[in-house]
Amino acid sequence: MKNKSLFKKHMKTFNELYDKNISKGLLDVYWDALDVYSDEECEKGFKEIIKSCVFFPKPAEIINLIEKANKCKTPVWY
Repeated sequence: MKNKSLFKKHMKTFNELYDKNISKGLLDVYWDALDVYSDEECEKGFKEIIKSCVFFPKPAEIINLIEKANKCKTPVWY
């Protein structure tokens, strides 16, 4: 993901949706985990999060949902 303001908007939505506040340090971990994906790929994955996650997702769950939403056969970080 390249658009940091879009990322922050989604993370704020997740914070409210899942009643969770994450620290700046943890926010940086999420940002770093998504750096290999395009904004469009992340947008599709974020929609999947809202539809399928009961709890605030960990970075690995977000990555899995991004790949599922974009029908990636091999993770792009390999």
